[in-house]
Amino acid sequence: MFGVGKGNSILEVDDEGGRMFLRVLTHLTMHDYPPLVSGALQLLFRHFSQRQEVLHTFKQVQLLISAQDVENYKLIKADLDRLRTLVEKSELWVEKKSSGGGDGKKDKKEKKDKGEGASEDATPKKEKLEKGNENYQKVKEILERLNKMCSSGVWKKQQRLLKNMGAHKVMLDLLQVSYDQNDVKMQEIIRYTHLFLQKFCMGNQENQALLHKNLNLFLNPGLLEAETVQHIFNNNYQLCSEISESVLQHFIHCLATHGRHVQYLNFLHTIIKAEGKYVKKCQDMIMTELTNAGEDVVVFYNDKASFNDMLELMAESREGVGESSPLRYHISLVELLAACAEGKNVYTEIKCTSLLPLEDVVRVVTHEDCITEVKVAYVNFVNHCYVDTEVEMKEIYTSNHIWKLFEDFTVDMARVTALSSCPSLTQRHRLSVQDKVLQEILQYCHFLCV
Repeated sequence: MFGVGKGNSILEVDDEGGRMFLRVLTHLTMHDYPPLVSGALQLLFRHFSQRQEVLHTFKQVQLLISAQDVENYKLIKADLDRLRTLVEKSELWVEKKSSGGGDGKKDKKEKKDKGEGASEDATPKKEKLEKGNENYQKVKEILERLNKMCSSGVWKKQQRLLKNMGAHKVMLDLLQVSYDQNDVKMQEIIRYTHLFLQKFCMGNQENQALLHKNLNLFLNPGLLEAETVQHIFNNNYQLCSEISESVLQHFIHCLATHGRHVQYLNFLHTIIKAEGKYVKKCQDMIMTELTNAGEDVVVFYNDKASFNDMLELMAESREGVGESSPLRYHISLVELLAACAEGKNVYTEIKCTSLLPLEDVVRVVTHEDCITEVKVAYVNFVNHCYVDTEVEMKEIYTSNHIWKLFEDFTVDMARVTALSSCPSLTQRHRLSVQDKVLQEILQYCHFLCV
């Protein structure tokens, strides 16, 4: 194929090592006929790029060395072939939303006229329903096996094998199957599909890039979709730095219109830092969008009435903050704001201090009912927005609020010391959480002393 000279290549097109072939193509490019010129140029480009293409193809080759690799390949191929067929014929077994309407009296009359005919139709419908249930079960079992494949053995090798066999393409097609939103069985299948895609791209930048090409497919209000998008961008600096403003606006809009779900905030948190580097562009865009979103999204318990609500939420969360609790959302929001100011970003630092003044922070942290999770988030916020900042805030070192925080810190340190002397099972959990507070306090004190 790449031989030079006579007889060196079975694909030899002339007796001059391809030189005559190149002269002919060059001559054709000089004709005044665009289709001919275009075709000749394409052949020329292909001729000189074929070595690179073959090398690139060789790099994609995955050798199945062990017997287990061969067995995995056979299992995946069989499952994907079956799943591909089921997806292509989904309209035959997936329940669609029944269309309402029509003349009720007419329907009754037709049923009356049909009589025995209706009972005869019941048998095919029953068979179709049984066949549909069987297909649901088949798809579920295939997805369970593929998910297990992503979680076992050499993880990266399995991801690459699944990529080379086009598993992600079948999953993307499955996500686009229309179904009745009340279909519980199909909801479970969609959940397994998202779980597979999340495992498929976890820690794998090539697979993340493949799914990123279909990003619009995931930009809807679904929480599963939000988690999958989070995995696509997770720890991928290139994707995070190239993210468009419309993607951020989508998630902020979801927060405002579809509820304050932590999953949306988790995605925003993910794109702030990747591969150990801060993405300043994302920090700025997120802060701008949060500022513009208003109280529907940015929830702080500043006034007296809402502060009492926060105290009640903390009292309910003594043994741990529930995932669906409004307090969990508030903690995640404070953590997100602190992350936006990490790395010394003067623009976001100013915005954060205007959203959450130091006075409000101190009022929450020093309250006797403040739980550990809230205290960790707020102390971290103070570190990045008031202490370890790009523009030095000298007035903070003489502020009464800082001394109030220090007084509260001494109480926390004493409490941790007391718990560590005789920790029971429940106290051990509380101690591990309060250790986080102690770490934040020490970090905070370090920045003040430097």
